[in-house]
Amino acid sequence: MREYLAKIGWNNTLKNKTATECWNILKSEIDCVVDKFVPLKKQGKRSKKKPLSKEAIRKIKYKQMMWKTYRHTRSEEDYSIYKEALNQATAEIRNSKRSYEQKSTRKSTKESNQNDTKTQEY
Repeated sequence: MREYLAKIGWNNTLKNKTATECWNILKSEIDCVVDKFVPLKKQGKRSKKKPLSKEAIRKIKYKQMMWKTYRHTRSEEDYSIYKEALNQATAEIRNSKRSYEQKSTRKSTKESNQNDTKTQEY
């Protein structure tokens, strides 16, 4: 990009132009260079976040509140309260993910069993 822009004769290009005209020329050249040299990012599929239980969300919010309290006071007691909240939130998140995966597994096996019985009827 730098070499491409350096090859442009800026003195001749911008000679006897107003500030607005110079800006428009500069902007159009930069836009052209960006289109030429900057690659476009491909949109990937975003993974769906696994839903958390209300209890997990409540514990996460409590943990965040305890962190703010600790950051404000810097006391060992508040830090131990925060650590306990952190451990509880982590455990609840794991339980919530586990139960979600178990429910989705049960649902998929139930659907596959129904599909098997439909094909066996023929």
